[in-house]
Amino acid sequence: MKNITIITGPAGSGKTTKAKELAAKFSPGEVVWLEAQSRDLSQDSICFASYQTNTKLLVIDPVSTEIQIIAYLFFAATGIFVNQRGKAPFLIKPEIILVCQSHITELILTSIKSAYQNNLPIQIIEC
Repeated sequence: MKNITIITGPAGSGKTTKAKELAAKFSPGEVVWLEAQSRDLSQDSICFASYQTNTKLLVIDPVSTEIQIIAYLFFAATGIFVNQRGKAPFLIKPEIILVCQSHITELILTSIKSAYQNNLPIQIIEC
């Protein structure tokens, strides 16, 4: 698996199932699943509470906007600085799986991949 895996396809095509298959390669405590549909997770302190120092995989399902994809590509490049109440801050650099809704087209994903391919290994899986 690459640093960033983007899974795309029509509704009901098995995108989440594919993400679960990829996540099964990790221990359950190393994986964080987040629902990104209706909020900006990059600013969401509740989602950051899910991260642990041993987080190795972050799965975001579903991703509904191109801006969310770009935000998570930024996190993949720089890491995620986690500052939880009562704990020392820490940085994690997990692999990331983005499960995209069907309106995010292959053309958009190809454009994003070509813009970032020199900095990040991005794999696109079509279901």
